[in-house]
This record gives sequence, C-alpha cells and structure tokens, in this order.
Amino acid sequence: MEEPVQPQRNRNLTRRILAGVVIGVTALAIAWIFTPREPAIVAGLSGDWDARNAELVRRVGAQFPVGSAETTMRKALLDQGFTVSDGQAKWDRTEYPCRTFVTIRWQAQGGRITSTGATTFQGCM
Repeated sequence: MEEPVQPQRNRNLTRRILAGVVIGVTALAIAWIFTPREPAIVAGLSGDWDARNAELVRRVGAQFPVGSAETTMRKALLDQGFTVSDGQAKWDRTEYPCRTFVTIRWQAQGGRITSTGATTFQGCM
C-alpha cells in the first residue's frame, strides 16, 4: 500500500511560507536600520510648509544663537545626521513617493555665528 503524499506537500508549503515570512521581516528590519532618523531639530514639525519653515527657523536660532561657536553648531548638526559644508548643513529623507529636504544656513565671522536661516520642503512624484 502506498503512503499518502499530502503530509509532505503540507510540510513543504509550510516551510515556504515560513521562509517567506522570515525573509520579509528581515528585509523590513534592514530597511528600518538604514532609514535615516529624523534629526532632533526637525522632529515634530507640523502644519503647512510656511508654519514648518517658521518653526525650523525659530529652533535653529534658539539652538544656535548669534555669537555662539560655529564649531559647536557644525558638530551638533553632524551628530544629528546632517551633511555639513561651509555655511550650510543638509539632510533629506525619502519616503516614497515623496522626499523631504532640510537646509540650515549660517554665516560666521571669527568662528562665531553672525546669522542663521533654515528651510524645509517636500517634493513628491
């Protein structure tokens, strides 16, 4: 008498489903790990884009007031994930289908901040 083939098929199907779930969870975990975190200075901005920009300008001015050390500002922005170059720091995040951009600008003289500015905007496909 032949043995039924059905239990073997069920085990193979179960293994395939389980492997698919493991692969999916692993892919989500990797994507989460490599997604840039929102910088503290940008976290929680809400309202229309004019309100977001006004609040960002306020936060930048409060955290890096005129007269403070440019090196402190540069380090703080680097630590938050910004790309820093002469007089500006940039950060962006893609959340398909949109991409958010943040730019913080400053002028300094003698290593001290003389003015700051900031903008954020979003572009969507």
